[in-house]
Amino acid sequence: MANFDKKDSAKRRAVQKLEIQRKFFKALIQNQSLPQKLRYEYILKLHALPKKSSTTQVVQRCVFSGRSRGVLRKFKMSRIWVRQLLAKGQLQGTTKSSW
Repeated sequence: MANFDKKDSAKRRAVQKLEIQRKFFKALIQNQSLPQKLRYEYILKLHALPKKSSTTQVVQRCVFSGRSRGVLRKFKMSRIWVRQLLAKGQLQGTTKSSW
């Protein structure tokens, strides 16, 4: 799991470092008032940025187990951990449902 943490933190740093530049290029590309040639240059600049700086490369992981699948954003935990903690009543603001 330590390897996941190192990779994940490196990706998050790369995204944070180039986030403003990436948003700037995207805004200029979307601007219809600019000439097509200039917009195309910004497309090339956007593609020249590292792939790891894209926000889609960051994977949501469970804080307890490091599991990448079935992670609930609200709790930042996998569905398995949420279910266990809900059964014990240890998650604040939630109640066990019964009908």
